[in-house]
Amino acid sequence: MSDDRERRPPDEDGRTGEAIAELAALREPAPAGFLDRVRGSIQRRLLVAQTADFSLRVLAQTMFEYLTAVVDAFRGPQPPKQGSD
Repeated sequence: MSDDRERRPPDEDGRTGEAIAELAALREPAPAGFLDRVRGSIQRRLLVAQTADFSLRVLAQTMFEYLTAVVDAFRGPQPPKQGSD
């Protein structure tokens, strides 16, 4: 990461390095449990997304099966195929 900062051209007034150093001095450590709360929030969102995806797939498959059953009901009985056991 430090290599990327060194390769960047300075701003018009040439103070890029000083501003980053000042911001780094203002950095505070994350409060205890902050990362756990963020991780939990991300995992909850993933759970909801995966549950919705699964539910929609099951709904689509169920609707396809019902549609197939309705189409088969209108066709009527089919004669058995010759040569199949």
